[in-house]
Amino acid sequence: MSLSAEANTLLLSIRSRHSAGESKSTLRRELFGKFGSYKILLQSISKLTVDERPTAEVTLRTVRSALEELLSDEQVKPIATEVVDLTLPATLKAIGSIHPISSMIEHMTDIFARLSFEVVEGAEIVGEEENFDMLNLGPDHPARDGHDSFYLGSKQLLRTQTTAVQVLELRRRCKLNQLPVRIVVPGKTYRRESDPTHSPMFHQFDAVLVDECTTFADLRGSLQYLVSELFGQDVETRFRPHYFPFTEPSAEIDIRWKGSDGTIGKHTEWLEMGGCGMIHPDVLKRAGINPQTYRGWAFGMAIERPVMVKYGVPDLRSLYENSLISLEQFPNI
Repeated sequence: MSLSAEANTLLLSIRSRHSAGESKSTLRRELFGKFGSYKILLQSISKLTVDERPTAEVTLRTVRSALEELLSDEQVKPIATEVVDLTLPATLKAIGSIHPISSMIEHMTDIFARLSFEVVEGAEIVGEEENFDMLNLGPDHPARDGHDSFYLGSKQLLRTQTTAVQVLELRRRCKLNQLPVRIVVPGKTYRRESDPTHSPMFHQFDAVLVDECTTFADLRGSLQYLVSELFGQDVETRFRPHYFPFTEPSAEIDIRWKGSDGTIGKHTEWLEMGGCGMIHPDVLKRAGINPQTYRGWAFGMAIERPVMVKYGVPDLRSLYENSLISLEQFPNI
């Protein structure tokens, strides 16, 4: 049976069960819960061919809209026929919660506040200098291509990484003689990407420390502390050598879970979390900082990735659909 046929069959089944008087909350949980029927269908899109995907995605969106309308708690009655019994107790309304991405940002900034890091935010429209040139991304780097970045003019664009704020803040603090520096930079970034694990607009979280005597060991310890606070003590981490133009040496951090008996748990493979490394001396120089006196480290990761890992979200785009049925599944982190 095709994926579109399975989706329509699921819709007919839910309509039949709803007509039979089955609880809406039960049906919503079975459909949109962590291992719900609709989510399983959504994950199956990745197994289709490129030609089959557009039709399946349209069908799934149509079926989802029909399901949400069917299972909605709102009932509109004509005002003329509505009878209100003022002696009845008030109906308690559901209390909303912070969006999972905003909650994750608060959680991560709180973790680094314990390590004496300040929060810095910057403009989302930046110039090529801070987004590329100051980070050793030369004129021929593929990230500067119009197919990868959103340009607003010949020299301005929507920032592709929060590291663009990082370099401007280092330059500002150097001029004000406010070294050493400990900052985190959360915020929106923009790239020309869109699939179940990428979005044209997403959030990043950078952390930067510049001091006279910091080392890669400090970076590693800070990242391990962040991971254990986010996911618990049963998470294993590893660092793989990597290349980034703005750090040297550079590494990628991966994580995986282990059960209480030491066996590999729900994530059997290593999962990439982000990149890190010691800030390149040329980047420090462009910020006006003497690399002979100061050294620094930095790391960056997408904020959506921890949310998807923590709650088993299969499709990044579901975080931006403004669907209350989806969002009410996420408690405050």
